[in-house]
Amino acid sequence: MWEPRSCCCFKLRTGSLILGFLALIGAVINGLSSISVLTGGSLEQLVKQKCTDESLDVNTECEETLGNIMYPCMITSIVLCVIQALNSSLLIYGIYKNKTRLLIPFMITVLILIVCIILIALALIILFSIQQQWQAMLVIAIFFGVYIFLETYFLLVIRAYYLEVKRSKSGVMVLH
Repeated sequence: MWEPRSCCCFKLRTGSLILGFLALIGAVINGLSSISVLTGGSLEQLVKQKCTDESLDVNTECEETLGNIMYPCMITSIVLCVIQALNSSLLIYGIYKNKTRLLIPFMITVLILIVCIILIALALIILFSIQQQWQAMLVIAIFFGVYIFLETYFLLVIRAYYLEVKRSKSGVMVLH
């Protein structure tokens, strides 16, 4: 399997640290924004606005149904942000201490994310193709294609650093 030798002009270690810090910062920002939406009352306003925009006769039923969907989604988002922050922290600590086993949870999380993003992209592309919205389908395909490419590249960078540290611990030299 292909192994990058650097990450955007940085050494693998530096690139992996940057990716870890960016993931940690992103998880903290997303988690805090989800908490503020959940506790600030913005969610109730969004639900009421959406149900009024639909001009449905039964607004309370709409609000109840949408609320029952949105609250678990927000709580799930917060939990996923906490998991991402923990995995990013483990990655950063593992890089500083050259402990390869601490890099594995982050790599598994990114791999699961890539699989989920592929499934979401396929579902959206199929949905837009059924509705014959070819322009939207093309935009979705390009956006998700670039996103999947970047996530895969970042995963390969961290994996390459993982293998570099693993090889240096075992004393095995590999020529490129």
